Amino acid sequence: MLSLDGAALQGTLGNEAQSSELTNVMLDGNKISFTAARQTRRGSFEFTYTGEIGDDGDTMTGTFEVGQGGGFTIPWTATRTDDN
Repeated sequence: MLSLDGAALQGTLGNEAQSSELTNVMLDGNKISFTAARQTRRGSFEFTYTGEIGDDGDTMTGTFEVGQGGGFTIPWTATRTDDN
């Protein structure tokens, strides 16, 4: 979930099991990037997300990279919900 608090964009990334605060949240025009850390059974991992906000303003698409420099990249999609 992303929200705007004054001039600061902030948010959380989560599922049923856990939630992580987003860090390094940057918005430049329709481009967005942020980082989230997750603790797993295999240790702690940092995920770096980059993407673009759709023309409708209600969707975002992009990729996220797991690990630093040379992890792997996975596509992601986000959609605005009524509770935002």
